Amino acid sequence: MGTIVDKGCLIIFGANKCWVLNVKQPSKVLAMGTINTSNGLYHMQMELQQLVTLMMETNSTTTATIKLWHKRFGHIHYQGLQVLSNPKHLLGMPFISTTSNICKHYMLGKQHK
Repeated sequence: MGTIVDKGCLIIFGANKCWVLNVKQPSKVLAMGTINTSNGLYHMQMELQQLVTLMMETNSTTTATIKLWHKRFGHIHYQGLQVLSNPKHLLGMPFISTTSNICKHYMLGKQHK
């Protein structure tokens, strides 16, 4: 939720529903959710195009985002991450053009005594 809000969306909670709105166009509902009374989680409903738009808006290719995707895939090498970022492989992952980052954790793991 925090990422969505940081990228310019507004989340409104009602008694049993929530709405995700675009701050620039408050009349535009990006998603609507209804609460599941058994577990307290919201089941979000949105069209595929709205989902893609929302994911693209919340996924930028900043250095911090590239490092986050690197960690999500278990410290995969950056060339592999670049291949996975091709739009035909993973929906919602930003395209990653850099392969020059060095992961300290990976380097430590490769060292031997």
